Amino acid sequence: MKSFAGVEVVVLKPTYLGGIEKTWGWMKLAGQYGLQVTISSTFETDLGLYTLAQIAGCTKHQYIAGLDTLKWFKEDLLQGQLRIQKGRIHLNDKIDLAACLKSPHLKEIANA
Repeated sequence: MKSFAGVEVVVLKPTYLGGIEKTWGWMKLAGQYGLQVTISSTFETDLGLYTLAQIAGCTKHQYIAGLDTLKWFKEDLLQGQLRIQKGRIHLNDKIDLAACLKSPHLKEIANA
């Protein structure tokens, strides 16, 4: 990554980059060039958005993370456990992952 005049923010999509570890690498590199980072989703389920929201919470910026893809899904894996109010994802809420593993949606995928 080079220094680009006028660039303030790098938008990272962890799913496209290959996961959390590679995203951290890009975040560090952007920081070395004095660039801010924001996190954006592709089409993650609520479980994926929960993870991306945690990564976004680790960035030091004032830019809004692009995590508004849940509305496109008919149902979710966390069965309504991910609380989003007024554009904010509540990361302090306890998520019952064991309940997610019992989801009929995951059973369908496992049996496919």
